[in-house]
Amino acid sequence: MTAPAQVRVPQDAWDRVTSSNTGDALMLTVSRTLEHLADLLGRVSDLLGNLQGHQTVAQVNTTVSKTLILIEVQQAAYQRAGTIDQMTEALILESLAKINEARLEDMPRW
Repeated sequence: MTAPAQVRVPQDAWDRVTSSNTGDALMLTVSRTLEHLADLLGRVSDLLGNLQGHQTVAQVNTTVSKTLILIEVQQAAYQRAGTIDQMTEALILESLAKINEARLEDMPRW
């Protein structure tokens, strides 16, 4: 009965890490794209020198800032998942050892 739990826990950990890595890569790609767009709009704005161009650059910069915040949150979640995964295995092993010890407590020992 303990075998499926031992198999499932690493799979769950792998799924969390994979999902976190995918989200992290996506957020970094979005961030780079937005930074390139902001640079492009900044250059166009400099060429045109109009208020609308400056407003567009400000809006893109705001979007880039939001995206960078999301990336930081994603990184924190990834690090937390890694920490929890490292603790989970040790906790399971310790729990199984205590369960076995309690189960064998009344058994005669030679």
